[in-house]
Amino acid sequence: MSTPLYYSPELLRQAQSGDPEAQKNLALCYGDGNGIARDNLEAANWCRKAADQNFPDAQFLLGHLYMEGIGVGKNSTAAANWFRKAAVRGHVPSQNMLGKLYGDGDGVPQDAREAVKWFKLAAESGDDAAMVNLACNYLEGKGDAVPKDVKEAAKWFRKAADLGNVIAQEGMAYCHSLGIGVPQDSREFQKYFAKARGLETSPSQGRGCLIMLLFIPAMLFCASKFISSLG
Repeated sequence: MSTPLYYSPELLRQAQSGDPEAQKNLALCYGDGNGIARDNLEAANWCRKAADQNFPDAQFLLGHLYMEGIGVGKNSTAAANWFRKAAVRGHVPSQNMLGKLYGDGDGVPQDAREAVKWFKLAAESGDDAAMVNLACNYLEGKGDAVPKDVKEAAKWFRKAADLGNVIAQEGMAYCHSLGIGVPQDSREFQKYFAKARGLETSPSQGRGCLIMLLFIPAMLFCASKFISSLG
């Protein structure tokens, strides 16, 4: 767990001297009210100073400020522009966010192919949220832009599940319960379902099909989550 940032005269001095990391950290202090009165306008001001110096963490943060309208006017086009600036510099969370904006058509034209391109870049860098987004796109398919590929969907769900992503663990339970992209396997279903629910052990291995019937509502919940996440 990272140590919370707190305002200090030294931090202010560093930010005023032009240090982009200090400017971003000062923005966080103002945004969270850590050691100084909360001031969203000042948060956005210092964040922009760092973003204008091509500091990817600040560009990502400024993108979120525009998405939420915090200290700036809400503007998804501006948000997409800042996410793109960071994404092309290899900032992985920005790549995932840009993919989501393309998938939703929010601030940029809706483009499933572009969405998958950015999700894949982030996923290949180890971002578990991007892995889930990529898996969801392959699970449903987006016409010619993104052909349906349930084996790819299961592959990315598994990678994210192994990193502890709960939605991905539910995804693997769903896939194994119905044999989507992987063999239908009640034991694997139970294993991933237990992980997703934070259980120490899987449900009894001896109940076979009965336990799967009991979990059908949860499986349907998983499916609805995937569909809603795709917009």
